[in-house]
Amino acid sequence: MEILKQTNDTTFLAEEDNTVYVLKRISQEDLKTFRILMTLNNRHLVKIQRILTLDGCIFAVCEYITGETLECFVERNGVLSDEETERYLTDLCDGLRAVHTCGIVHRDISPKNVLIHEGRAVLIDFGISRTVKSGQSSDTQVLGTQGYAAPEQFGFSQTSPRADIYALGVLVNYMKTGHIPSEQKEKGYFGKVIEKCIEMDERNRYDNTDLLVADLHKHKRMHCFLLNIPGFRTGNLFHMAAAIGYAAFLALIYAVSISTDIREHTVSYLAFDMLFVTFVFGIPPMLLTNVGRWLDRWSLTRNRSKGERLLAVALACGVSVIIGCMFTTGMK
Repeated sequence: MEILKQTNDTTFLAEEDNTVYVLKRISQEDLKTFRILMTLNNRHLVKIQRILTLDGCIFAVCEYITGETLECFVERNGVLSDEETERYLTDLCDGLRAVHTCGIVHRDISPKNVLIHEGRAVLIDFGISRTVKSGQSSDTQVLGTQGYAAPEQFGFSQTSPRADIYALGVLVNYMKTGHIPSEQKEKGYFGKVIEKCIEMDERNRYDNTDLLVADLHKHKRMHCFLLNIPGFRTGNLFHMAAAIGYAAFLALIYAVSISTDIREHTVSYLAFDMLFVTFVFGIPPMLLTNVGRWLDRWSLTRNRSKGERLLAVALACGVSVIIGCMFTTGMK
């Protein structure tokens, strides 16, 4: 094994049989942790190949992965899209599931320790990882990246997988804003997940990465549902208030009509009245606000100009009102 260069105090690039490796200098106390890590084979974790002793020092021989760190990726491309953030977060949660199942905590999840390789996220640098020790009240060393390290890593209690959950929350915030939460907080459905991840009291965080991913998907479904509701797509409070106000107005019309018709008219009259209200007051606003993005789904309007789409909306609203008025004949 030939040392090519030293990249930091504990990390070296080396070559053996025309293959490049990363050597991570570790202590005798770290041997147990790294021997466990050697057993893991996960495409979202750097592979620990073997343990090697050189010149009296112990090294973990790690695979060399091409790509760029998440930090460089964000600096070069800007903040990530929702789709990219979800994909990379899911990748990291998959890798951490394997690590945590073995009773190991990474303790240094940060943009510098995540590589983007062939479209996937890979967690690297287990240099300060540790096994969870029963009966120990706190960590013996204060380690971790400032801004990403959980409070318990500063001697408040022993670190557990929830410390990595904390760092993941900060990391997601970085993906979406380019900043840690204390500088700028992400909003939307990622924001809700981040808030739970970075709770000061670790008992209020997610217990594991599976629960984190499940909650992310739940918030995403709600977000996607709201995107199809007029007034809620932009998150603008005025638009949402207007949508709620009109829905309340429409509900009032239905309630008054039903109350009056039940007392004074037949069931058939009630049915025609409801159809009239629906086609005259209910459907046109839905058409005007492109509910369900029908203009983008319907083949006749999908690739049309703005003027042609407006004409289609006007015609559709007109047809709806005409149909509604036709139901008044059944109310006589």
